[in-house]
Amino acid sequence: MTSPTLDSTHDRQRHVWHDIAAVGQHTRRQRQAWHDITAHGQHARSDDVGRGMTSPPLDCTHGRTTSGVA
Repeated sequence: MTSPTLDSTHDRQRHVWHDIAAVGQHTRRQRQAWHDITAHGQHARSDDVGRGMTSPPLDCTHGRTTSGVA
């Protein structure tokens, strides 16, 4: 039985590292997109407060507390 050549082993390792790097890049893009979305939401909310509109309490979302009990 022959063992794989050093070149083929290196190619497989390079392919695995390329896949890992691609996943990392995708994760960074998702994180940046989430940051952009939440930053935009916070900016819009602060604009509303500046126009005299009140914000809901921090522990409340649409009339429900974080525990899920109204």
